[in-house]
Amino acid sequence: MLRYDMPNYIRTDRLWLKICVILLWILDTVYVVLVYKFLYIYFVREFGNTGFLDNLPKDINGSAPFSPTIAAMVQLFFVMRAWNLSNNNYFVTGGLAFLVLAQLVVTIIYLTKTRTFVHLEQLITIVNYERAMNVITFVNDTSIALVLMYYLWTRRSAFQQTQHIIKRLVAFTIGTGLIVGIMMIIAFVSAEAFPNTLIYVLIDFCVAKMYYNCMLASLNARSSLRESLRGNNAGISFHLDDLPTTSSEAEYGSRLTRPSATATSDLRRASTVSIESYVLNKS
Repeated sequence: MLRYDMPNYIRTDRLWLKICVILLWILDTVYVVLVYKFLYIYFVREFGNTGFLDNLPKDINGSAPFSPTIAAMVQLFFVMRAWNLSNNNYFVTGGLAFLVLAQLVVTIIYLTKTRTFVHLEQLITIVNYERAMNVITFVNDTSIALVLMYYLWTRRSAFQQTQHIIKRLVAFTIGTGLIVGIMMIIAFVSAEAFPNTLIYVLIDFCVAKMYYNCMLASLNARSSLRESLRGNNAGISFHLDDLPTTSSEAEYGSRLTRPSATATSDLRRASTVSIESYVLNKS
C-alpha cells in the first residue's frame, strides 16, 4: 500500500509539500468514494435493470472535477522538481507549466460539455475532446519525464556512488513519469478503434489514482535513495553543478581514485542544488 512517509519527513519537508500531500489525500479520498458510489449504483442497486445502463448518474458528474485537479497538482509537483534540477530554468519549466495549463483547459472544456448529459451515449458525441485530452496528457507527462531524465543524466560524474544514484533516479523517473502516458496511449487507441463504445472511460477513472500513486511512490523512495547517497560517502554531498558535465571533464575525473581535500571542501561549500536536496525535496 502506497503512503506518504510523514513521520520521517515531518520536520524536513517544506510547508507547501506537506499541504500539497494532505490536500491530494483529501481529493483522492473523496474521488474514490464517489467512484465507488457510481459503481455501487450500476452493479448493486440497479443490477439487472438493463434500462438503467445508459443513464449517467449525477455522482459521476460530481466526481469529474477531482481527476483533472489531482492530475494538475501532481504534474506541477514534478515541474517543481524540474525547476530545481535545471537551476531555475524559466524557459524549460515555463514550457512544462504551459502544457499542464493546456491539459487542464481542455479537460475543463470537456467536463463543461458533459454537465448537461443524462445518457452515457452522449459522451460519444464529444469523443474528439477525449482524444485531445489523451494526446496532451501523453505529451505533457512524456515531456516532464524526459526533462528530468536529461538533467539527471547530464550530471553524471566520475564518482561511482554518484553515478549509481543518478542511474536509480533516471530509472525511477521513467517508471513513475511514463506510466500515465502509456495509459493515455491505450485510451487514445481505444477511442480510435472503438469510437462507438466507452471503453476509454474505464481508463479515465484510473488516471487520478495513478497520478497520486506516482507522487507518493516518488516521495516514499527518498529514504532508500538517501541511504544509498550517504552509504559510501558519509558527510559528503556532491553538488550537481560541480560534477563534470563534459566528456573532457569526465575523462579527467575517471583518472582520479578519490576526490582531493580541496575538491571535497569546494563541494561542501557549493551553494547550488545537490543530489541530496533533489532527493529530499529540500529546495
